[in-house]
Amino acid sequence: MSSEAYLKAERASWLKTKTTTKDGGYYDRVIAVSQSMVNSAFVDMHKKHVPLQKVAKALNKDNEIVGNLHPTELLISPGTGKIYWMIHFKDGWIKTNAMGVTGVIYLDDWRLAVEVEFATDTVKFLDDDPPHVTEAKEKQLQNLEGKYSWKADRYDPSYLYAKLTTGLGRGFSWDYSTFGKDGKGGLLKHTDLITRGSLGMSGDMAFAQLNTFLVFWANDLHAGGLTTVATQFRAPAAASDVRGSSFPVNEMVLQTSPYILDVPGETGYKQGVVSLDDPGSRNCICYCELISEHTLEASKRVLPVSGNFSTVGKSKEDRIDGTFVLSRNLFFERFLFETSNLRNFASASIISPKAAVFTQAKNKVTATWSRDYGVYYKDISRLKFEARANEFYFSYTGVPVSSGTTPFQNDKTKRYYYHEAEASSEMFVRWTPGSKDVVVSGRVKYGYIETGTPAPANGEVPKINNGEIANPDSWLKEFFKADWSFKFALGDIADGELRMRITEDLNVTVARDDARSKVQYFNVPQSQKADIQNELKKSLTAQLDGLRVDLEKALKSELKYVYPGTRTFTFGNVVFNNNGDLLVDIKYITGLDTGIIVVPDPYEILDPVRPTPVTGKEASTTQSHPDTTLSWSITKTARARSFKQPITLTVTNDTKELVRMKTMEVSIFVTSDLNPPTGGTSYLSISPLIVQVTDLKQSVDPATSVVMARDEPSGSLGLLPCDVKPVTRSRFLTKWSIVVKAKKDPIEFPVAASLVLDFLIETGHAGICDVSVLEKEWAAEGTPNPRGGKLQVTLEA
Repeated sequence: MSSEAYLKAERASWLKTKTTTKDGGYYDRVIAVSQSMVNSAFVDMHKKHVPLQKVAKALNKDNEIVGNLHPTELLISPGTGKIYWMIHFKDGWIKTNAMGVTGVIYLDDWRLAVEVEFATDTVKFLDDDPPHVTEAKEKQLQNLEGKYSWKADRYDPSYLYAKLTTGLGRGFSWDYSTFGKDGKGGLLKHTDLITRGSLGMSGDMAFAQLNTFLVFWANDLHAGGLTTVATQFRAPAAASDVRGSSFPVNEMVLQTSPYILDVPGETGYKQGVVSLDDPGSRNCICYCELISEHTLEASKRVLPVSGNFSTVGKSKEDRIDGTFVLSRNLFFERFLFETSNLRNFASASIISPKAAVFTQAKNKVTATWSRDYGVYYKDISRLKFEARANEFYFSYTGVPVSSGTTPFQNDKTKRYYYHEAEASSEMFVRWTPGSKDVVVSGRVKYGYIETGTPAPANGEVPKINNGEIANPDSWLKEFFKADWSFKFALGDIADGELRMRITEDLNVTVARDDARSKVQYFNVPQSQKADIQNELKKSLTAQLDGLRVDLEKALKSELKYVYPGTRTFTFGNVVFNNNGDLLVDIKYITGLDTGIIVVPDPYEILDPVRPTPVTGKEASTTQSHPDTTLSWSITKTARARSFKQPITLTVTNDTKELVRMKTMEVSIFVTSDLNPPTGGTSYLSISPLIVQVTDLKQSVDPATSVVMARDEPSGSLGLLPCDVKPVTRSRFLTKWSIVVKAKKDPIEFPVAASLVLDFLIETGHAGICDVSVLEKEWAAEGTPNPRGGKLQVTLEA
């Protein structure tokens, strides 16, 4: 049982969580799920799906693995950006052959840790089609070497499971693997296993053979389109009635957040803990999201340690398993201030003085003036908005309104008079950390100065300085301030909707600022002070309460924030943290449908037709394809195992007349050796295309035809009306497609015009790069007939 001091510190740490990153960056949303929360979901998945409960794989007659499995577990190593995927055997055995000697290794209670690199892993959403359009795509999850193309707003455990099972390229971690019990309840590490001779042969040789077998086993599984535990998911299609969230997600960065707590006089965890039990089970995976057009440069993407997104609590019911965070930037600035009339309280509360008018009756001069309410100043001298540490601040300051450009003169007494009035308004929107409350308050200031002076001896008209006549001998200065406030609160989240309600009605108080108000030699009506105060209160109350009523109606009807993840999470209590972000504790929905386990063919995932290389006509360094109108050529060979090998694809109009194209599609397939040497791994990556154009006429303005190539690293193609299809990767096959297409008028290739597409390939082992090209010429009538074929690049060892 945790002490009260520990629980208090833990609760305070939850309120210290942030969406802000280093150097002034921030994420719009952070969805943090604890290691414990994820592992509990994996237990449910294990019970539902038989393929997760056992493994049986033979590489050949001398090397095979058979076993029954406990639920797979997740182990987060905070601070390193690493996650370990724990394959836990109930029982089983490995049959392996080392230098002609066959041995059997028993796997009872073994935990094999697969390392997953997970520091800051960027996922860009490649399309935003509605669920009914992308149902087929969503059914087939694709393991893409750690760059998993998720759909936006999908947080269910099956997606995370498929993401994490791509980790075997990083290898098995012996530091976090255990190999049964030692007879006294302790866990055996790999050094103990070798020392005890448990592998049935000399320790070093057996351990090397075990390592080699596991790598072969993992690679063989991936060659068949399987995960580390010999499974693959077809996810359930999104429900047709699932509502979209209030803001679309553009990009997501996956990273980890540690459980760190330092309590004076208590057992603390200053550096974090790596363990399957508490408090290590409180380490979190964070979905850090950027919405709409908000971007964040790479140097600002690391979410610093600030507080704990998950807490141990005093009981299972009291703990926080995960947290959904809306940033203050998103909730207040992008949502509340933009979709409600809240910011109008600042602009509409300002008083608009009218110019004073002087009249005379013999020796007597009378000044009359008044004010408007709810009418904008004609001129605002200063408009200000600040997002401060503990509040949002709005202010409006009006240009002073005067009785004229020159003072008024009494033609009997020759005295001069001048009147100037000014008003301003401020508004503060403040949250209360640890509560649901938002206090909206403001202050309206109104004042006027009326001054008089005898005619100067030199006969000149007196000057005006700072709103007063020069060298006054009489004055009337009155200043008033009106303070107002009301309160609203966050409600609970129901059906994914966050509602709000007014909890404290508008209150307005008006007072005369007696310290600044002064009068000398002016005859002021006795009731004027009270009259002005009453008028200010009555008018401001009517004006602001009208806005409050409109806001209250909106809060009860259309003004609501819709959360994503409603088919995945149950939402608990909503409160503000210290920074003004909205926190809500979340849990996975009980009995969540996690999809059907299948074993797909890798080519089925990537393309319904297996690529068949067709070698074109060879030149000294390129191959040209004969069956197209334009002349296509490509780099013939590249070196495998080299960093970023350049490949150049050139298309040229070698005909004697203008060629008009409707579309040109290029699909790049790369396959590599499915049986790499012992201890080796295969990997592939393709960088975005770089487009160069020579004398190519196009009808689309380049400035309005920018397409993002959503790959890593991301790049912009701004020279052509291009459509870029998603990169599709598996362990052994990569596909990348780009379509250059006319939108209104044809793309024209004059004679000798050329288009060059440069891309980079990085590959582990030797293989083949097949480049499929397809042309559709512009046809005046009917559908253009496509022409095309394939080019080939050899990736040499």
